[in-house]
Amino acid sequence: MDRLLTLRIRKKSQTEMLIGVIIILPFLWQGIASTFSALSSITYAIDIMWLWLLVLIVKYQRDLVGNIPRVFPIWIGLFFVFTLIGLAFNYQSIWYYLWGVRNNFRFYVAFLAFAYFLNMENVEGYLKLFDKLFWINTIVCLFQRFILGFSQDNLGGLFGVRSGSNGHLNIFMIIVVTKAIVYYFNKKENIKECLLKISAALLIAALAELKFFFIEVAIILVLASLISKFSWRKVLAIILILVGIVLSISLLGALFPGFAGMFTIEGILANSASKSGYTGRGDLSRLTAIRTVVEQFFSHEGSSLIGYGLGNCDYSSAFEFLTTPFFKAHSWMHYMWFSTAFIFLEMGYIGLLFFFGFFVLVFVYSEKVGRKNKDRRVHCQIAKIISILAVLIAIYNVSLRTEAGYMMYFMLALPFVRQGKLEQEEL
Repeated sequence: MDRLLTLRIRKKSQTEMLIGVIIILPFLWQGIASTFSALSSITYAIDIMWLWLLVLIVKYQRDLVGNIPRVFPIWIGLFFVFTLIGLAFNYQSIWYYLWGVRNNFRFYVAFLAFAYFLNMENVEGYLKLFDKLFWINTIVCLFQRFILGFSQDNLGGLFGVRSGSNGHLNIFMIIVVTKAIVYYFNKKENIKECLLKISAALLIAALAELKFFFIEVAIILVLASLISKFSWRKVLAIILILVGIVLSISLLGALFPGFAGMFTIEGILANSASKSGYTGRGDLSRLTAIRTVVEQFFSHEGSSLIGYGLGNCDYSSAFEFLTTPFFKAHSWMHYMWFSTAFIFLEMGYIGLLFFFGFFVLVFVYSEKVGRKNKDRRVHCQIAKIISILAVLIAIYNVSLRTEAGYMMYFMLALPFVRQGKLEQEEL
C-alpha cells in the first residue's frame, strides 16, 4: 500500500492525565485491594497526583483564569489556617497533623484542579464514562451477588467485596442517578435511558442493602423537580420513579426481613438517633453524635470550638505510627464511621462550619452561574443537588473521606470548569 493508515491521538496535558488517574483509580483500587491485599497501597498513588496538582496550582496561580469564584480558594485557605491554629493549641505530632491534612484537604485540592484545568469537553467525556462504567458495575454486582454470593456491605461491584465497599457504590450511583434525572428533565436524555439507569440502581441498592439510597433517590427527585421547569414528562418520571422506589424497598424487605419497617419515621429515628448508639453498645448514633461527643469529650465550651486538633483523633490501617492514642482509647465509640463526628472531634464547631460551609458555597454560586449562563444550567443543577446530598452523606457515614470523595468533588466542580481549553498547553 502506498498510503499508510495512521491514527491521530490528541496529546493530553499532564493535568488531564493526573486528573484522569484521580477520577478513575477509585474504581480500581477497592476491587484490586479486595482481591490482592498486598496491592492495596496503590491508593497512595493518588496522593502523588493531587500533590503535584497542588504544585501546579501554586506555580501558575497568576495565569489560571477560570470560572471559579475567588471565594473558594479563600475559604479553603482560611480553613487551612484554622487547622494551624488548632495545631498550635493541641500539638501532639507533626505526623498526625500532616496525616490529617492529607485525609481532609486532598479533596479541596482536587476540586480546585478540576475547576482550573478541565473544560466542558472533558466534563462531558467523564460523565459519559461514568454511564458506561455504571452498566459494567451493574453486571459485576449481579455476578458478585448471584454467582459469588456476596451481599450487603460486601457487595461493591467495581469497588470490590470488602466490608464497606457499598459506601463507594452508593456515591457512584447517586452521581449517575442525579445526572440521569437532571438530564431527562432538561431534555438531554430520553425517558428510556433514565428509567433503565434508575431501575438498575434501585435493584443493586436492594441487593447491597443500601437503605439510605432509596431516601437519596427520593431527595434527588424532589430537588430536581424544584429547580427545573414544570413539564408533563417530569410528572410521568416522578410517578414511575416513586413506584420503582416502593418496589425496591419491598424487595429489600423480602431479601432482608430484619429491615421491615425501617422506612417509617419511627424506624428511621430508631436507626439514626438511638441512645444506645449505632451498634446498640453505647457508641455514637448519626443524629446524636455531636451531642454525645460534647457530653463525653469536651469539658468546656472553648474545647468544643476548635476540637482536639487536626489529625489527633485519626488512624491508619497501613502505618501504625499514624494511629493516635485517642483512636486507640476511643475507637470503640465508632466516631470514625461518621464524617461529622470525626470532624467535630478534631476541629470542633468551627471545623464543622468550614466543612459544611463549603457545600453551601457550591450551592449558592452554582445558582449564580446557572442564572447568568444557560449553557451551564444543567451542570449547575447537578452540583446543587450533589452539594445537598454531600451534607447528608457526611452525617450518614464516612465515605466522603475515602477515595470515593474525589467523584463527589468532581461533580461539585462542574459549574466552575472553563468553557474553552487552558492556554498553558504545557500544563
